Formats: sequence, structure tokens, C-alpha cells
Amino acid sequence: MPPDGHIAASAMGERLVVRAMAGSGLALRRMIVPVLTELAGAGRLPRLWHL
Repeated sequence: MPPDGHIAASAMGERLVVRAMAGSGLALRRMIVPVLTELAGAGRLPRLWHL
């Protein structure tokens, strides 16, 4: 993770809540895209999840 960002996750029942904060939009994107890609499992994000 970039040094200027923070990320956390919580499980609530069947839902996963991911919170992220970064110093810029680009830093935030660089944190979120790998998490979403990993959660997608197939290595590709569904079209709806593209940033």
C-alpha cells in the first residue's frame, strides 16, 4: 500500500465493507483496483466495477 493511504475492511454478515483514504484520487485508485481485482477472482473486474 502507498505510504499516503489507509485501507481497512470489515465483514458484516454476507457483506464486505472496504474503506479507503488516500492523499489523491490516483493514490486511491491504485489502492482500490488491486483489491477489486482480487475479489473478482477471475482476474478481470466486471464492467460495472471499472473506475
